Amino acid sequence: MKLSLSTAALIIAIAAGLGWHGHHRLADSRERHGKLVTEATALGISIDPSHPNQSARGPRSQENRARRHKLTTSECIAFAKDLKEAKGKQGDSFDQAMRTRMMEFFDGLAALSAAELKTIFTAIHATSDLDDESRDRLASFVIQALINQHPQAALAFLTEPHIEKSRRHYLSTALKRLAKEDPMAAIQWVRTHGKEFPDHVSDNTKRNLLSRVAVQDPKLALQLIDELVFEDRSWAVSEIVRAAKTPEARTATLQAFRDYLSTPEGKRASETRPFSPFAYSAQDGFESATSWIAAAHLSPKELDDLAWSLPNGVKPGETGRWIEWVGQTLPDKGDFPIEIMMERWTEKDFQAAGTWLTQAAESPAKQAAVASYAKTVAPYEPETAVQWAVTLPPGRTRLIALQTIYEKWPKSDPAAKTAAEAFADQHGIHR
Repeated sequence: MKLSLSTAALIIAIAAGLGWHGHHRLADSRERHGKLVTEATALGISIDPSHPNQSARGPRSQENRARRHKLTTSECIAFAKDLKEAKGKQGDSFDQAMRTRMMEFFDGLAALSAAELKTIFTAIHATSDLDDESRDRLASFVIQALINQHPQAALAFLTEPHIEKSRRHYLSTALKRLAKEDPMAAIQWVRTHGKEFPDHVSDNTKRNLLSRVAVQDPKLALQLIDELVFEDRSWAVSEIVRAAKTPEARTATLQAFRDYLSTPEGKRASETRPFSPFAYSAQDGFESATSWIAAAHLSPKELDDLAWSLPNGVKPGETGRWIEWVGQTLPDKGDFPIEIMMERWTEKDFQAAGTWLTQAAESPAKQAAVASYAKTVAPYEPETAVQWAVTLPPGRTRLIALQTIYEKWPKSDPAAKTAAEAFADQHGIHR
């Protein structure tokens, strides 16, 4: 089933305004928008997430929802017919009367109990009053309302044998929705039904469950990694760490990690870089993140893990400060993260990166940054790359930088090739 872009946007906006998606406790609009896009996908709606159509109406209370008019099966069928007729006459732009009708419809769906929604769903498939397109669209609305308002009942309903296989793609959506209300109930469902529906309990779904559990109990979330069986354990670990949104929560998660790694189950994780996801603390900003790191009293191994993934968490505009911090904190092991941070910074804004280099104090960290900068700009500005590379002191870092510049030097025309060979001759570059 597909709806036009504007029709889809309108339905999503109405649904958001009425609060039938059940996201009353979301703290930021970004997560709320992501939820709406997920719901749209479940409904078969194609929408451009970069241009959301948002509603100004706020979520309603449970008391208000209870007072809404409860739709009957005949009213749902009548709505589906009227929606199709309106689209045929009005195209993608519904008039105010139809918009109001749609709002009332979703309002009515939100007021229904799980039993009422399941009864309507069954009746929709039994009626001969709807064409296939209208039936599928209406059934999707009903199923999504069931998931939003009664996720545990939705899971039970969707796993019943008589439900068509095509409906079972809603299972993962219902599981994620339940995880937001009751993470442990969602975990229990996976324990009971996970092997029965393996295609709907993917690593992504299980990571979502761990994230929800971790907010309440990071120690338990870590214990669940082995039970849930992940193809890639590192992503599961990362999800648990990223669930800690405050310094206090991060400290609790850090302690849980330390305890977990001391157990037989956690020893396998210690063979990799289990503490690297804590680098996402950098997204809090340099001052906050470095204050937390200092208070956490990280061991050399933990610091090394964090620095290794630091390039993934650095906020724009703070790369220079982090390069200096890594150089001071890990003087013997910081070259790799420094090179990656400078490479990414140069690719995004080579002028800002170059300006910082001209102002930075001389240090081993700056030398690593200079080498990375030179190697990154070499394919586009080889002469500039050479100017920076020759500022490096004689040694391995300088030789590698010069060799890389030659290898990346554009040689698409005779003049460029001649310049590259002259550079190689001047600096004794191995060909």
